[in-house]
Amino acid sequence: MDKKTKLDYQLSDFIYYLKMEKGLSENTTISYQNDLKRYIGFLKKYQNTFEADDITKDKINRYIVSLKKANLQASSINRQISSIKSFHKFLKIEDETDTNPSLDVKGPKKDKKLPIYLTIEEVERMISVIKTDSPLGLRNRAMIELLYGSGIRISELLDLKMSDVHIKTELLTVFGKGRKERIVPLGEMSIVALRNWITKGRIELPHLPGDYLFINKEGKQLTRQGVWKLIKKWAIDANIEKEISPHTLRHSFATHLLKNGVNLRYVQELLGHQDIGTTQIYTHLTNDELKEVYLNTHPRAKEKNNGI
Repeated sequence: MDKKTKLDYQLSDFIYYLKMEKGLSENTTISYQNDLKRYIGFLKKYQNTFEADDITKDKINRYIVSLKKANLQASSINRQISSIKSFHKFLKIEDETDTNPSLDVKGPKKDKKLPIYLTIEEVERMISVIKTDSPLGLRNRAMIELLYGSGIRISELLDLKMSDVHIKTELLTVFGKGRKERIVPLGEMSIVALRNWITKGRIELPHLPGDYLFINKEGKQLTRQGVWKLIKKWAIDANIEKEISPHTLRHSFATHLLKNGVNLRYVQELLGHQDIGTTQIYTHLTNDELKEVYLNTHPRAKEKNNGI
């Protein structure tokens, strides 16, 4: 068993600080602890380093190189770097060290994965498989119409209250990340589906305190996992083979708007993105398709074997 060093005791102090002063969850503090144990273990074994003042930027970078050689994904490496930076910041604040060697340390850039989205025909197929001859069927139709018709997040959908729906003005009040409020317009199909759910479906189910718009057969708020299972079922029933995620309908909403010429800034507002850079990922989708159409249709897009 390795003999405990000053770094090990400082790590224990840091974990205590995260739990007691920052109020982080058990899972989060365990994640920090595991990351930093690995980091300190590397410093002791390969860098002969046992005290914070002996840690340099070069030593941290060597540790990052070791993570890359271990074939860790960029997201995992960046998470570990975040843990290291938080640890060194704590040590500096607590006067355990004179400097913070992690300040200028940078991690690998994350590969931007283009989101999977459905075609308009696939969305229509998914909607068509939902039967509306029961209260829960009316609810399901309203949910999918709202997810695709407004682009709201699953979490935003589940948090909607009856008072957030404004049928007459055709608007929806949505509370996004950080409880930031935004107003989203409702399309005609969403309005019809919502009206049917509220007047013909929801009133047939028990009403428990909370006033949530979408409830289960017991009158309780729906869960994210419950809606996720429904979306997967609809996709299977519609013979859609793509890997569907809770965000697929949101991705489809944004992509279809941009394809039809809607300004990127408007899409940003509708999605509730603080940074337009987050919205720009959808332009890659439309640009890739535009390029493919051009290469397949323009007479001068490809070299022809015409003897010239």
